[in-house]
Amino acid sequence: MAIDVLKGFIYLVVMYISALLIVLTIRKLRIIPTEIIRKTFHITCAMSVYLLMYTSRSWLIATLVALSFIVVVYPILTLLEHTGIYKRFLNERSKGEVKSSLILAYLMMIILFVVYWGWGGPLWKAVVPISIMAWGYGDAAAALIGKRFGRNFINVPGVDKRKTVEGTFAMAVVSSLAIFFTSWAYAVLPWFLCLLLAVLVSPICAGVELVSHRGIDTLTVPLSAATAISLVILSIQSFGG
Repeated sequence: MAIDVLKGFIYLVVMYISALLIVLTIRKLRIIPTEIIRKTFHITCAMSVYLLMYTSRSWLIATLVALSFIVVVYPILTLLEHTGIYKRFLNERSKGEVKSSLILAYLMMIILFVVYWGWGGPLWKAVVPISIMAWGYGDAAAALIGKRFGRNFINVPGVDKRKTVEGTFAMAVVSSLAIFFTSWAYAVLPWFLCLLLAVLVSPICAGVELVSHRGIDTLTVPLSAATAISLVILSIQSFGG
C-alpha cells in the first residue's frame, strides 16, 4: 500500500508541475490576468480527483494520497509564500488563502471518498467526480464572469458583498453543464434524467456559493452538491420502483 500511495503522490506532483509549466509558457507569450492563473490551478485541483480515483486501487489509497499531499505541500507553500515566484503566480486575496484552499479541497475529496466510494461502494462512486466538477468549473466560471462582466451586486443579508448576479448565473449554468455531462459519462441515469439532475442541483450549488464566505465554498459547494445529487438519485429510483 505504501508504494501505491507514493505513486499517487508523485502523479499529483507531476500534474501540478505540468500545470505550472503550461502557465509559465503561456505567460511568456502574453500577459495572463492573475485571476485566470488562479483558476487554472483551481481547475487542476478539481481535475486531480480523476487522477486520484483512477490510479488508486481503493478509496483508502486515494484518501491516503490526498492526505499525504496536504501534509507535504502545506509546509512547502509556507516556505515559498514570501518568494517572488509565489507572489507572481499565486497572488492571494488574503494571507494564507492558497494554503487554506488546498487543505479544504483535499479534505473535501477525502470526505467524498470515504462516504461515497468507501461507504457507498461502486454504485455511488460517481457522485464524487460529479459534485467536484460542479464545484470546480462552476466556481471558476463565477469568478471569471463575475469579475469581467459583473455589474449587479447582490445586496442580500448573508451573501458575500462581492457576489454579482452575472457571476452567480454563470455558476448555475456551468455547474449544470458539468453535472449533466459528468453524470451522463458515468451512465448514472438515462440522459434525460441526467439533465433533470443538472437542472435541480445546479441552483443549489450557486446558492450555497453565495452564502459561503472566505473560501469555505471549496468545502460547502461540493458537499452540498453530493448530498443533493444523492437525494435526487434516490428519489428517482424510488419513483421508478
